[in-house]
Amino acid sequence: MILPLFSLLSLGIMAMADPHPVSVMSSGGTPRVLVFTRTLGYRHDSIPTAIEVLRAQAGTYGVSFDFTE
Repeated sequence: MILPLFSLLSLGIMAMADPHPVSVMSSGGTPRVLVFTRTLGYRHDSIPTAIEVLRAQAGTYGVSFDFTE
């Protein structure tokens, strides 16, 4: 189910854009987001594209994405 993944990522990115960041992000480092794409059975064709887009947009949001299955 890719939709919940993008929903969670969207919420996380919006939270990181908050002018009052949470204490976890106040250490001065780049926030890291883990993207877990393992599926059981059907694997949607959009997953590799989503990974490429997130990699390309990471700098825009000031985050680092780690991808794993």
